[in-house]
Amino acid sequence: MRNNFLLLCALPLLFGCVSTKNANTFTKAGLLSGSVMTRDACSDANTSLWITVSGKGECIRYFHIGLKDENDIVHVWLHGDRIRRTQGANIAGGYSKESPQKQQKRAIRAFQETVIPTILLSRPGSYGSSGFHTQRRRPGNVNIVLESISALKEKYGINSFAIS
Repeated sequence: MRNNFLLLCALPLLFGCVSTKNANTFTKAGLLSGSVMTRDACSDANTSLWITVSGKGECIRYFHIGLKDENDIVHVWLHGDRIRRTQGANIAGGYSKESPQKQQKRAIRAFQETVIPTILLSRPGSYGSSGFHTQRRRPGNVNIVLESISALKEKYGINSFAIS
């Protein structure tokens, strides 16, 4: 009986569902814990979107340059997994040195190389977005990213995307 109780207590830790309210997902601790944010806390309309999927809302951050009111084509860059499970919860190198300023500089570099308006879209639970990066590649997070792209399309009058 006691073992079952301990297992139930440990399940959220095992599956990455324990979160810190408004955790800074630019940090390793925030990346691992995930973050729960309210719509009111997701207040910067120029760099964040409030996305609702299956009745649950997430604040998705993005960094951009070169956007106009109407855009024929926009380059959307999605970062890869930041947590590597091959060696436990190994976080991709350099993550602890991340910041909104570094993400914006990456967007500027990509824009300078491609001369196409650029958006760096933060996946759930990383780079300032709320949610759980430990749930990456699962339908819930995939749907959040898809809805984010749709919201950006509507917000900036985007006709087509080049996604990398």
